[in-house]
Order: sequence, then structure tokens, then C-alpha cells
Amino acid sequence: MAGLVYTISVGGIQYGLDATQVAGTFVIKQIAPVPGASADVLGLHVWKGALLPVLDPRPHLGMHSLRGETQSHGAAVVIRLDGGPVAILVESVTGPLADFGAGRNMLDPATLFGRGSAPSAPDPWADMRAALWKHASYSVSDVNIAWVMRRYRSLKWGRVLPSTEELAADFLAGFGSPCFDTLWDENLRAGLRALLPGPATRHFAIWNPWCGRCNDALSLACILALERPRLKVKIWAVDALAAIVDAQTSSWSPADVPDYLGKSGLLEEKGGRLSGGAAVGARIILVCADAFEPVPESFDMIVCRDRLSYMNASSQTAALTAFKGALRPGGTVITGVHEKLPSNDWSEQRDTHLSSWKFRRTAQ
Repeated sequence: MAGLVYTISVGGIQYGLDATQVAGTFVIKQIAPVPGASADVLGLHVWKGALLPVLDPRPHLGMHSLRGETQSHGAAVVIRLDGGPVAILVESVTGPLADFGAGRNMLDPATLFGRGSAPSAPDPWADMRAALWKHASYSVSDVNIAWVMRRYRSLKWGRVLPSTEELAADFLAGFGSPCFDTLWDENLRAGLRALLPGPATRHFAIWNPWCGRCNDALSLACILALERPRLKVKIWAVDALAAIVDAQTSSWSPADVPDYLGKSGLLEEKGGRLSGGAAVGARIILVCADAFEPVPESFDMIVCRDRLSYMNASSQTAALTAFKGALRPGGTVITGVHEKLPSNDWSEQRDTHLSSWKFRRTAQ
């Protein structure tokens, strides 16, 4: 892209940026403030799963700073500095263009901001990370930080930290995980239907690590029995706690079981409650093991909803590495709707009710 230029508008004046310094552009609607940051740091914003400092070029151009204004939003240009990417808040951006015009206002970001690396700023989430991990074993990471930021800025919370176990539980209640205690409803069934293979497929393997009470595994078995009755399905439901890894002994009140699941033929009534019948054993392989242990085969789908958010960062990395190794080409990973996988490795498949991802495989 040598010779190409992005045109930006700052304070009504047009400037140029060498296209080789630009990593991307996006519209910025809200910025998380950073107390104690340098004067040209407006705050932080998540872009493609990365948390970027948002810089204000105006003070360096002799203009009034936007810092402190309640409506700091507009176009953002992501530029490359030695220490990593940063975003510059501008009024508009166009490009790349082949000709900006000789002698026009070209900006060098490193010179403009007086630094060749990304600005250092206090981590505004340090106390939040520490509090949620201490009181709820919940790790704030790139997987879930966008949701944590939204929750923290909500009217209810303002600047209050979840500094006790009760407050942490209250904070995380907004996470809205449906995975731990409920079966899949009609909306999730519709979302899964869109991800299923065509009628020519005969076999379908699913890995459900950290399966808990088998809500996901049992729901998947019932949905596939209804949607693809001829499909040979194997679901590896894995959890280290043997007492809870049993889709046949786990039971639910009929009022908590969606009507369509009862039509699958996989549920039986016992003592006024519904549980997985004998037919479940033909579809779900229950494994008492650490989910990080190597699995014996590869899979068309991995279902791990809202589990990553309750791991520390190193465990999240280990889990995603395991997913890459176990997923067949073209396979899908389903996470919680609030969870975001790293965009450099994973592409999101848009759906209203399910968050699903494809691994970006590169040629070997």
C-alpha cells in the first residue's frame, strides 16, 4: 500500500496519514474513561477483541481537548505504534486514497504524540479483575471484557466495585448465563438448527467440555433427535466431577422442560420428574475426566457456553488451544452469547441467540 494515504478531519481541518501506519478504522460510540491517564488519553475501547487506548490529537494540534466531555464519539483510526495499536479519535476518515496532494498536512503519529510506543496508562479494570476473581473466581479477560465494561458503566453500578461475595454475585447475575441450570429453549433450538449439516451427512460428533449437569448435552441430543433423526450423533460430555456427569440421573420438573424436548423420545418420567431415558446412553458418552485431557477423536462441534469466563487467562488460552486441535475443518465452537473469542484466530458466525465461531485455519 506504499503511497496510499488516509484522509482524516480534526477540528474541521484535513490531514493525511500514511496508509502503512493504519491498521483499521471504525465508528466509536462510547469510551471507558481511564483515571490518572496522560492528558491525551481519552480512555479505552474494545476493537476486534483488543483493548485499545483512545488518543485525542487535538491538544497536539493547538486545539481544545475533548477530554472530560460526556459525548466523546466519532470516527476512530487505529494506528500502529512500536508498543502496539492505538486509536485516534477524529471527526471523519476517508481512504485509502492514491493522491492526497503534495505539500498537504501529513501527520506522523509517533512524532505527533511524542512517543513511538503505545501510551502507558493505569489499568482501570485492575480492581475489578481482582474483586471478581477473589469473590467469584471470575476472570476478566479479552473473552468477556466487553461485557464487563458495559455492565460496569450501567446505571445501576456506576463506579461501585463488587467488593464482597454478595456484590460479586449480583454483578455477575447480569451475565445471564442460561447454561448451568436450564435446558435449551425454542430460540436456542432454532439457532442450532442453522448450524447443523445437510441431510447427506451421516455422522456428527460433539464435544461438550465442563458439561456440569448435562443440560447442554441432553438438549443437544433431544434437538438432534428431532431435527436429524437419521443422523448418527455422539456427544462427548466431559467433567471432572463424576457425581454430576450423568444425563440419566439428572432430573427436571416438567414445568422447566420445553415442550419440544418431550417430543424427542429421549426423556422418561420418574416420580413426577423428567430425566434422560435409556436412549440417551446411545447418544451421550459421559466421561469423568479433566476437560483439558486429550480427547480421543476430533469433532464437528464444540459446545462450551459460559465456561471460559470462569477460567483464569492461562486456562482460557489452554482451552482455546485444545479447541483448535480437536475441531474438524469447517467445525463450529459455540460459546456463551457474552463471550468473544480472539478475532485473529476465530471468526464469529452471526446469530441472534447463539454465539458460534469458526477457526481461521491457515495453510500449513
